[in-house]
Amino acid sequence: MARSTTLQTHFVRQKPNAFHVDKKENIRKLQEAPAKIEAPKKKPVAIQHSSSTQPALQGSIPVVHVPAVSSSQDLSLNTVFNDTLIPPFDNSFFDIDKAMFNAKSMSEYAPRIMDSLFKQETRIHGLICPTFIESVQAKVKTYRLTNKAFTVVVDWLIELAREFSLQRETLFLGVHLLCRLLSRRMCGSDKIQLVGAGCLYLACKYEQSAKPCGDDFAYASGDAFEVDELIRMESTIANELDFEITVPTARTFLKRFCQAGFCEVTEAHLAAYLTELTLLDPLFLKFKPSLIAATAVGLARYTNKGSFWSATLAHYTRYSQAELKECAKEMLSAWRFAFESADGNLYSTYSRRRHQRVSLTPVPEMAWLEAL
Repeated sequence: MARSTTLQTHFVRQKPNAFHVDKKENIRKLQEAPAKIEAPKKKPVAIQHSSSTQPALQGSIPVVHVPAVSSSQDLSLNTVFNDTLIPPFDNSFFDIDKAMFNAKSMSEYAPRIMDSLFKQETRIHGLICPTFIESVQAKVKTYRLTNKAFTVVVDWLIELAREFSLQRETLFLGVHLLCRLLSRRMCGSDKIQLVGAGCLYLACKYEQSAKPCGDDFAYASGDAFEVDELIRMESTIANELDFEITVPTARTFLKRFCQAGFCEVTEAHLAAYLTELTLLDPLFLKFKPSLIAATAVGLARYTNKGSFWSATLAHYTRYSQAELKECAKEMLSAWRFAFESADGNLYSTYSRRRHQRVSLTPVPEMAWLEAL
């Protein structure tokens, strides 16, 4: 039986050995603890609002009708069902922090955390030159770096992330470090693979609880470089970037925006796929990471529900619908190219069942974007 996927487990994936466990201490506690009697499992109940236009669930599961919740009423934890917030049935603003308020989510700190991320994003975004290939890398006399070579290296990093079972945050951070380095230092196409591997290796040490070793990177490169070269490159990258590695990426904002958009699991997978497509093209470096994440959520919502934007999304993303126009057009173009070519590591990864096969989704027509 396939394991059910929720919005939370989609964005947070850790290996079983992510945390250190004292096995002897745990075994001793289990031996001393009295046997627990499991409570009988209750039959699942589907919740449906009386004023909702959604159809009732089919099957043998009983349906309980509850009064509709207005936006002015207090929303408790029972409004959260399978990590997807039940939205109000009007166009008013919906406070997701109030709905998800509990001791574990720490939602009372969310507004201050997001304020800090938006401020840090503005400062870090100024350190990347969107045209580094035409400006900085154009000064290289031999083995000049091109857009195609950059795309090939990023696609290889995506393959490494899949083979090593890395978190997606690690991949985004690695590509971010690569772009920042190429914006400051010249690099020929003969060394770009070593530089890309060094950036991802450094990101693994920052994000992963259990990172792959240098020998794994050297073997995956087909012996294009040695382990000693990788370690020296890692040190060079860290010094060149002044050890400033704590940066918000598009993946950092994505989960928050998916919650604000009431995204289902399929929409979250599609938004993640569209966000990762932007890693392959340096053209998207001119957009802020939060703008890329907001646009991906809007396109995913429009593809599945026919609704692109909402007042709640505008509040939490801090972008109006008109501000997403240019990024949405570029993202649709990249999505259409990936769908028609049906090639690449991202396309094959998101065509699997665990990702709801979202890469096989046809690209919607959005001619109304020109009217914004």
